[in-house]
Amino acid sequence: MDNISNKFLSDSLVEKNIVSFLLKLQKKKFLPNLIFEGAPGTGKTSTARDIILNFFEQPMEYIELNSS
Repeated sequence: MDNISNKFLSDSLVEKNIVSFLLKLQKKKFLPNLIFEGAPGTGKTSTARDIILNFFEQPMEYIELNSS
């Protein structure tokens, strides 16, 4: 399995310290509740989708809610 940063996160607007944090969580196989905030177009939804689909060996089922 590729790390979540191999393609998406390295090409995104996500700050390096956030990428590092997410990779540490992935290595520990621990996913806490996460809240993403920021201006439109900064990659919040795409980052959340990438985490859901690639964080563990099996993709998670999810419901996407967006308050915009």
